[in-house]
Amino acid sequence: MKKIGAALYIEFSELIQIGIYSSTIIKGVQRKLDIWQSIKDPEDKRKSLIKYDTLKPIYKELIKEKLCNKQNPYKYYSIQKKAKLTTLLESLITIDLTHKDFFRSTGYYKGIEVD
Repeated sequence: MKKIGAALYIEFSELIQIGIYSSTIIKGVQRKLDIWQSIKDPEDKRKSLIKYDTLKPIYKELIKEKLCNKQNPYKYYSIQKKAKLTTLLESLITIDLTHKDFFRSTGYYKGIEVD
């Protein structure tokens, strides 16, 4: 699942994962049917992305139920992205306690307590 601009796209592999036959997706894309609007993944040109908003309601419901824990897919995507960013930031931010005394003695961070 990816958001490009304001549109949400579902990966081909995710559609198969929820039970849609690959032949259904391939034929729909090849025939350029409105419900199977697709683009190449900008990050990996080998992958196809299908526009969520153009899918039939039954497929949207499958995505909501099986991929998004019964949440709105746009909201689910935002929550997942925020969780990934939080994890990334937490892995980048480390507190080096060995320098605690240095900061206390220099007063470099006045007004900020370093325990």
